Amino acid sequence: MDIGEAVREIRKEKGISQEKLALDSNISRRYVYLLESGQCSPTIKILEKIAVSLKVKVYDIVYRAGI
Repeated sequence: MDIGEAVREIRKEKGISQEKLALDSNISRRYVYLLESGQCSPTIKILEKIAVSLKVKVYDIVYRAGI
């Protein structure tokens, strides 16, 4: 599993849409799509924004990804 897959799993578990995650993280919905589909990798700054929006720690995302 990669970071994007981990973000998608957590987002879906919390019942959050890609649009809501993008708005809450101040990133584009297209970026969320690209990240979750494995077409790009987030910077640590973006990953921090996503973690805050999902109400998890960066560690939780990284751990789930198996990194």
